[in-house]
Amino acid sequence: LVGPASEIKQAKPILLNLLEKAQYTSISKSIHKDQLRILNHKRREGIEKETSAEIFTQKKQDGHVVLEIVGSEEAKAKADSIIEEILENDAYLEMFEIELCTYDKLYGTQRHTLKKISSGYSNVQIIPSTRRNGISLLGPKGEVLELKEKLLEFNHRTIESSSNETKEIIEIPSGKMGLIIGTKGSVLNEIRTKANCESINVPKNSSH
Repeated sequence: LVGPASEIKQAKPILLNLLEKAQYTSISKSIHKDQLRILNHKRREGIEKETSAEIFTQKKQDGHVVLEIVGSEEAKAKADSIIEEILENDAYLEMFEIELCTYDKLYGTQRHTLKKISSGYSNVQIIPSTRRNGISLLGPKGEVLELKEKLLEFNHRTIESSSNETKEIIEIPSGKMGLIIGTKGSVLNEIRTKANCESINVPKNSSH
C-alpha cells in the first residue's frame, strides 16, 4: 500500500478482510423453491447478521434453489445449523398426489371441502401444484404430516365412494361454454349445488 499514512491505516484492515474472505469456501444446500416462502429474504438476512456468514441463492430449472453459504468455518456451520432447523421445523415440505376425483371435490365450490379439512392448520400453506392432482404442504413438520394424513384419508374415502357414482358427458354448443361457466364459475357452482353434483369437469381449451 502506498499513500498517506492515515489512508493506509484505514485501507489495511479492509484489504486484510477481503483477502480473508477470498479464501473462504462455501457450503451448498439444495432446497425446493417453495421453501423460500418461509426461508425468505428477511429471514436469510437475520441469519447473516446472527452468524456473519453470507447466503446467496441460485435458482435451478427443476424447481429447486441452491443456497450458497459463505464465511468462516464457524460462521458457515452456525448458519447451516440454523437453516436446517428452519427447514425441519418451519419450512417442512410434503408433495404428494391424489386422485382427480378427490382434487375436484377439494377445490370445487370455492374450496369449501379443502377449507373444512384444513381448518385448525393455519400455519400450513397449501400450495397449488403444476400437476392438477398434486398437492404441496409447507409449514411446521408435525402439522404438515397430520394434514397430509387427513387429506390422504379423504382421498381413500372418495375413491371408495366414486365406485358407486355415475358419470355423463354432455356436449355444449360452440360458443356457449361461457354461459354455462358464468362469471368466475358462478353458474357452474350454482348447478353443482342445486343438482347435488360432486364435480363437473370442463376440459381446458374445449371447443364445445
